[in-house]
Amino acid sequence: MDIAFFLTVATVTVMATGAATAVAVFLGGHPRGAKGPAPGPLADGPNAEGITFLFDDERLIDSSPEGLLLLAPLRGRTDWTRLGSYLEPRLPGVMARLGALPPGGEVRDSGGGVTLEARRENAHLRLTLRGATAAALSRTAAEEELDLLRRTVETAPWPVWRTDPAGEVTWANAAYLALTGSNPDDIMWPLPRLFLPGPRETTPGSLPGSQRIQGVDGEAWFDCVFTAEEGGDTVGYAIPADGMMRMERRLRGSQQAMSDAFMGLAIGLAVFDRGRKLQMFNPALADLTRLGTDFLAARPSLFAFLERLREQRMLPERRDYASWRQQMTEVEKAAEAGGYEETWSLPGGQTYRVTGQPHPEGAITFLLEDITGEITLSRRFRAEIELSQEVIDAIPDGIAVFSAAGMLLVSNQAYASLWGIEGGEDLTPVDIDQAIALWDATLPGATLWRKLRQQVGTLDRREEWTAAVRRDDATFLHCRATPLSDGATLVAFRIRPAGERMLAAE
Repeated sequence: MDIAFFLTVATVTVMATGAATAVAVFLGGHPRGAKGPAPGPLADGPNAEGITFLFDDERLIDSSPEGLLLLAPLRGRTDWTRLGSYLEPRLPGVMARLGALPPGGEVRDSGGGVTLEARRENAHLRLTLRGATAAALSRTAAEEELDLLRRTVETAPWPVWRTDPAGEVTWANAAYLALTGSNPDDIMWPLPRLFLPGPRETTPGSLPGSQRIQGVDGEAWFDCVFTAEEGGDTVGYAIPADGMMRMERRLRGSQQAMSDAFMGLAIGLAVFDRGRKLQMFNPALADLTRLGTDFLAARPSLFAFLERLREQRMLPERRDYASWRQQMTEVEKAAEAGGYEETWSLPGGQTYRVTGQPHPEGAITFLLEDITGEITLSRRFRAEIELSQEVIDAIPDGIAVFSAAGMLLVSNQAYASLWGIEGGEDLTPVDIDQAIALWDATLPGATLWRKLRQQVGTLDRREEWTAAVRRDDATFLHCRATPLSDGATLVAFRIRPAGERMLAAE
C-alpha cells in the first residue's frame, strides 16, 4: 500500500466532513499528530474487513488506517479510552465486557448503526468495527461532539457570551439573551453589552468580580469571570449572586446592628483578628484607654495596643520591661484559651476588669470594664462590716443572731468565750440545733433551750422575752431573745452573780 492511497483517503475525508472536521493527513503510514503505531498487517484494503484494531491491554499496537482516522478527533488519555468514548454511547457497557473477555473469548454487539466483533487472542484483543466508512464514522463522532458542546453551552442556566477585541458581543447563549429580552429566533445585532470586564481585561487568565445589572426582570447580581483568548477575543461567564448579595446585606445589617449596640456599651470592646490586628472597637474603649480614635482606627496590632496602654500608664506597674513583655505574652495565650480574666489596679487609682475570650477563626476579644466605683463600694462595705463586727465584739454580753431559717448569722467574741468556741473566724455554717447542742452540753436539761428553739424561726407571736438559768452556786446565766427584721432573732447571754435577783431562774 503506497502513500498515494493514504493521500486519497485524506482527500475523501475532507470532502465528506467539510471544513469543520479535523483531517489527519497520512504521511509515511501515520496520520500527522495522531498517536499510535503505523498500520501493519491489518491494513489490507480500504475497509475490506471493516475497521480493525489490535490492543495489548489498553495499548494500541496495530490498526487499519481507517481506525487511526476514527480515533484522531476523539478525546481520551489513551487510544483505549478514545475508542471507548465512541463505543460507549452506542454500545453501553461494551468496554467493561471487552476488558473481562477471557483468552479465546468472543464478543459481538450491534447498536447505533455499527457492529463490533471482538476476540481475545492470547494477550491481545482484536476488534473489528463494521457498518460505515472511517470517514463517515469520524464525521459522525465530530458532529455529535460539536452538537453536544453546542447544546451544553446553549442550555446552560448561566449567561455565557463572547466579545471581540472592540468589545462587541459576537455570540451569546440563551441565558444571556433572556437577560436582554431578546428572542433567540429574532436576534437584533449588535447585542447589548450587559457585563463589563475588569481593568485586567487584556490580561490572560480569569478576572473575577461582582456586577449588578438591570435586566428585563429587574435588578440582578452576578459573579463574573472573563478569560482572554488568542486573537483578542474574550469569553465571559456570569454566575447568579443574588443569594450571596442578600446574605452579604444581612451580614452588613447584623454588623451595623452590633456596632450600634456596642456604641452604647459602657464596657470597652476590642476585637483582634487571627493576625492580631484590631478589627473592631467601640467608643468606650477609646474613653477608657485614652488612646484616641485615630490610633485605634489605624488597626494596631495587639502588641502595639498593649504597648501604647503601657505608655499611657493604663497597665499595672511592672518592675522591668522583660517581665512586662512576658506578662503580655501570657495575656495573649490565656485569651486564646478562653481563660483570661484579671483585675488591673492602675497607677492613677482606677481599677479595670479585663476579660479575654476566643472566637472562631482564631480571633480574640478583650473587654475592659471600669470597676473603680464597684471596688470602692465593696471596700467601703467591707469596712462597715468590719466596724460593725468591732462594735459587736466590744459588747460584754455574748451575742448570737439567727436567721428565720435558723442559721447563725453573727456572733461576737464574748459569745465564743462563753461557750468555749475556738477559731472565732471559722466560716462553717452553724444552725440553731447545733448551737443548742453546744449550750446543752454546758447547761444540760434547761427548759430555756426548748423555748429558744421555739422562738427562732417562728414568725407568729414574736416578742422580746428574758429568762435565767443557774450555772452554779455563785452565778446564773441571764438570756434575752429579741425579734429582728426578716424573721431574725437576737439571743444575748450574760453571766450574773448569784446575789442579783434572777428572772424566772431554774
